[in-house]
Amino acid sequence: MRIAGIATLISVFAFAACGSDSSYEETSPEDVSKDVADAMGDVTSLRMAGTISQEGQSIDVDLTMAESGNCEGTMSVEGQGSFELIVTDGDGFIKPDEEFWRTQGGPQAETLIQMVGDKWVAVTGDMAQAAAVCDWNEFTGDFDDEQENNNDITEVTGTDEINGEETVTVSFKSDEGNSGVANVLADDPHYVVRMEVDEQGDLTFSEFDEPVEPEAPTDTIDLAELQQ
Repeated sequence: MRIAGIATLISVFAFAACGSDSSYEETSPEDVSKDVADAMGDVTSLRMAGTISQEGQSIDVDLTMAESGNCEGTMSVEGQGSFELIVTDGDGFIKPDEEFWRTQGGPQAETLIQMVGDKWVAVTGDMAQAAAVCDWNEFTGDFDDEQENNNDITEVTGTDEINGEETVTVSFKSDEGNSGVANVLADDPHYVVRMEVDEQGDLTFSEFDEPVEPEAPTDTIDLAELQQ
């Protein structure tokens, strides 16, 4: 099972599946993998939040995203600033903080800060990559791939409780060879609700299949048009 995406900022996470009720910890990895693939294959939206480490740099994410392409939330890259993000009906907008502009804006940073102010920036032209974080297909790529899951499972290890809900835990190896642990709801549907990978970070997943319908901001600016 692979979690991809976050444009070029986030490493690919490949991890194992896990299972069902508390007795499910004795089930074979193959059967556990099938249950998770079936459950995650039907997901149409979710929220992911956590911290990912890439080349020693921390990236904090809190995003709600949907198969429709709609998405909203925040991203913060250590030492590079943060931004709010909205993608709705195919249009994307970001609202960066001043640190973002100072690290990404080059010699025009102060001009951009004054020009943009508290407006939302339309994600067009050179800014379009910012919306790639909300690419549902990129993100969920092998999430529901039973065969991919089986390649990474090492052991079903026990049970745990996440946000008051019983889960089954499984150990796995990431594509980079790091050890990890994933938690899956013990009750049907068997959604993945948390994963942690040594030296790569941790993510939690929630709000499955809830509506993601952000409103487009009204106070916007398109930097691509200003450069014409």
